[in-house]
Formats: sequence, structure tokens, C-alpha cells
Amino acid sequence: VHVLRSGASPVRLFARQLGEAIEITDELPMRTTELRLGWLAFQMAHGVLSPFDRRASLQTVLPGYVAIPPGSLVRLRSGYPPRRWTLDHSRGPEADYDRQEAEEAVRAGLDRSILRYLEAAPRDATIAFELSGGMDSTVIAARALALMRQYGDRRRIASFSLVYPFHEFRHEPAFITAAAAHVGLPNIQLNGAASLPFADWNDPIPRRVGPEPALQQVGRKQLETTLRAACAEADSAVLFHGQGGDTLFGFGPGRQFRVGRPPDRPRWIGRRAWDNVRAEWNTMQAFFPDTPDGHHQQYFSGANIDDGWSDWVLCRGTGAVRACGFTDAGLLRAVGRLWSFEHEPNRGPYKAIQRRVFSDELPDPIRNRSHKIPYDGLYVRGYRRSGPRLFALVESHADMLSDEGLKPRSIHLAIERLISGNLDDDVLLSMLLASLEWLDMTRTPC
Repeated sequence: VHVLRSGASPVRLFARQLGEAIEITDELPMRTTELRLGWLAFQMAHGVLSPFDRRASLQTVLPGYVAIPPGSLVRLRSGYPPRRWTLDHSRGPEADYDRQEAEEAVRAGLDRSILRYLEAAPRDATIAFELSGGMDSTVIAARALALMRQYGDRRRIASFSLVYPFHEFRHEPAFITAAAAHVGLPNIQLNGAASLPFADWNDPIPRRVGPEPALQQVGRKQLETTLRAACAEADSAVLFHGQGGDTLFGFGPGRQFRVGRPPDRPRWIGRRAWDNVRAEWNTMQAFFPDTPDGHHQQYFSGANIDDGWSDWVLCRGTGAVRACGFTDAGLLRAVGRLWSFEHEPNRGPYKAIQRRVFSDELPDPIRNRSHKIPYDGLYVRGYRRSGPRLFALVESHADMLSDEGLKPRSIHLAIERLISGNLDDDVLLSMLLASLEWLDMTRTPC
């Protein structure tokens, strides 16, 4: 069976083989008791590879299921591993537009993407938004609400923001408030500390944000549980967010992230588990080599433009919230065309294209800001306060870790080294511990 998917579909598809038959479904069953062997290595690999989206891989966290991402051709054949080809979405009329035409096409492409999600949501559901105080989520919310008013959509609306009690975040609530007021959204501020238990919340001393990018992935994995719970309480089936905007407006098709050399194997990861990590790494390198063509393919495949949470289907309770990001081939091409007019793309304000195209959707405080503190950042020094609980977390999952080819005692020693200030394994270890935390928070009876 060959499954051909356009790059404009907002729906995630998964498939599994049942004897000679192949089942295709739009959501994975929520069964944390059936996670496939090697799923922790899969999580760790993509934490290090962040911000690459899992769409480059056909793997899923459940055994027997493979992903069929938009913008691809996947071959499913009984008795053989699945094979995937990425479609080239760089060709289209937008590639030849002048600057004004390209700017209009960017707005039209974003509106098309938003409308697809609005049309797919139940008519009695709340439409929710995640507002971080940055440009991406503000633009998404502003355009979505404008389209709802234009088409007479009277569904309930809500927005959620995560706030944190640490020094660097002290200015962010003001930007969140400005975004909510500008777009006209009721806003609920959630306690981010509850979803990021590793951080050192009681230390007011300013400190460097980082290390990135893996800590952002850890943050998303944990805060995503908090946001899903808030959406479930608000009876929301859709959550709009700004993930993907950095790739579109901050980097473009010529400044993509690079899949370089993998890190050295830590002592606490066995060779079998490390083989799984390297397999995912090699998959990424095969799809996105560190060449101009590889960067071009990564950008136009939409691999890290699409919604970053939509494949996280193992959530608390029974409701699966569909997270909405950027999914439109015409939008990619139009933004790519605008980047071709930027003669010095590394100079000038960050996301200059977005500031210009969506100036009406951005209130002055957000449009004029020069940087934003990552709202989902984690800080390794917080392990000092969470050490005993993290030791207990590892101990409670010792059997599963051993089955995965990981070494619980060595993990314990690695946490002790982090507490003492050794950051050698912080990226992989953070992803591992966040995955265990996520598993504890999302485990529900089938």
C-alpha cells in the first residue's frame, strides 16, 4: 500500500499492519502500558535533535504503529519495514511573486491553515489559544479571532499562559497581558512551576538561559501536560499555539538547523539503547543532510513548521487535544520568497519579515521587543533541589529502564554529577527524566 499525503493536511495519520491488512487511523490509542521497546531512546534522540520535528521519523511511541506525515509518500508492505519519500513543496506560483504579492500570500496561507483547524473542530467545543507573550502566538490568535468574527463563528474562546517565579521571567507577564488585551481574549495564567518540577524556582539570582535547545524540548514535554489538562477543563478540542514561527520567520530556508555529529555515549546508556539513539540520528541525517539542498528540503518539507505537539496523544484523561501550528505549502513558499529579498538576513531585527507582514496583529510592546525569555526553559542547577525526588523517580521505573537498555544505578550517579555541576550529560538526562515524569503524569487506565 502506498499512502500519498499533501503537505496541506492538518490531520496526523498513523498505520499498523494486521496480518495481510493495514489499518490507517487519525489517532493513536492512549495506552501508556503498551509503549514500544526503545521509546525512551527515541525520546532522548529527538531531545538532542530538537528543534527537528518527529515528522522526519516514521517511529511512534506505540509498538506496531508508524506515522504517515503530511508531505510524504509512505510505502507499507507486509513483512518489510516502512519506507518514506519526502515531497518537494518548493514549487508553486509563490516562488515568483514580487515582495507585495509574497506578503499577501503569507497572510492568505496562514489564514488557510487556521481555517482548516477551525472547520475541523466540533461546533460545541471551546477554541483555546496558548499565549506566550511572543510574536508567533499573538499573530496566530489575532488572525484566528479575526476569521471567527468574519465568518460569524460564535464558539467559546479561552487562552492559557504559563508564568514562572524566576528572575528572568519577571517582565513576561506584561507582554502576555498586552497580547491578550490586543486580540480580545480572556486569559488564564497557569503556574508553570507545577509543570517544570526540576527548576530552581526559589533562587532569584539572574542566570543564563540554557543550555538550549534540548531544555526547551523537556519543557514542552512537561508543560504540555499542564496545557492539556487546562484544555480538558475548558472543554476545548483545539489549542492554537506559536510553535514553528522561529523556523518560518527567524531562520528561513537558508538558515536551517544542522544535524551534526551525535554526542558520545554516556555510561548510563547501554550499547543496545545507544544503537536506537544512533538509528534515529541517522534517519535525521539521511533526510536533512548539512548541505544547501538538505536545508532547502528540511524547510519545504515542513518538518519543524508543523505543530510540535500533535503526535503527543498519550494525555491525561480521555480527550485528545489537537494542537494547531503552521501547515500550508503555499505559506512556506511565500515566506521563502520573502527571505530571498533579504540581502543581509543575519542583520536587522529578529523576525523582521513577521514584524512587517503582521504589524497590525502585533501590539507595540510585542512588535518592538528585541528578545523573549524562553517560557519553557529549564535550569540544570534546579536538580539540586529536586535530587531526592528524581532518585525516587528513577527507582520507581528501574525495571522498565533496564528493559530499555539503560542503567538505573549509573543514572543515579549521573544525576549526582549534574548536582555537583558536571553538565556533560545534561541534554540526554533531562530528556530521560522528563519522559519518566511525563509517563507518571499521563498514565491512565485503558
